[in-house]
Amino acid sequence: SLKKLGWQITIITTLPSENPWFDAFRDVTYDIFILNNIGPFSSYLHYTSNIISSRSPDVILVTNSADGYTMLPTLRKTFPSCAFVDYSHMEAMNWNNGGYPRLSATLDSALDYHFTASKRLRNLMNDWGVSQEKLSVAHVGIELDKWKPDAIRKAVIRAKLGYNENDKVILYSCRFVS
Repeated sequence: SLKKLGWQITIITTLPSENPWFDAFRDVTYDIFILNNIGPFSSYLHYTSNIISSRSPDVILVTNSADGYTMLPTLRKTFPSCAFVDYSHMEAMNWNNGGYPRLSATLDSALDYHFTASKRLRNLMNDWGVSQEKLSVAHVGIELDKWKPDAIRKAVIRAKLGYNENDKVILYSCRFVS
């Protein structure tokens, strides 16, 4: 992880939420700003600029935040020495003609680099005008040292669901979108 490599991490969130990821974020950093708790959207750029100024980051990552993408052109001009990158993990053709990846492609000139969760999404963004040189696939994964199968629990769950020990069971955890 970046933390293990010595990176100092600041997290800024923009969407109203009950923040179910807050404890997981705390495992990474205590430097967390939940902008919708601080003020209205009209104050986000001011707060974000102050946070960036006070930390002088080398890299700023935008992901899954329409507000973050909205601020991106101004932040790019205000902080020209920062690298601006984004991560897109799903397409949503029913929203904004492609979701956050479409916003990313539209704002390509304000981004130094794009990471996607799949080759399909990388190719789609390339079709939308992002050059292959600015695109890389970074697959979503798990930390194997944290998530080890528990044989006893596995047997109990299999029995409860009616599966035999030798049945092949595949679980694909995701959000389904049209």
